[in-house]
Amino acid sequence: MKLLGTQIEIYAITIGFEWIHPLLPLDGLLGAFLLAVLFTVLRSFAPIWALWLQGVYSGRYLAIEAIGGTLGSGAVVLTLYAFALW
Repeated sequence: MKLLGTQIEIYAITIGFEWIHPLLPLDGLLGAFLLAVLFTVLRSFAPIWALWLQGVYSGRYLAIEAIGGTLGSGAVVLTLYAFALW
């Protein structure tokens, strides 16, 4: 089930990238970086914030989740940007 959730996230990021990137005042790699930050906040930090508020998970676990989510979102957006150049 987690694989399906990941695929849905990637599809949503792809649609968001194709829709939002041309509308940004910053184009190129800087615009892609801005979208990576936006998708990281939406995809990773909101759920991590909710877990932190519950107080059940350690700070180390939450930091690992934040780093993993940031790297994952950045990799997806940079890949989409590279494909958009084709």
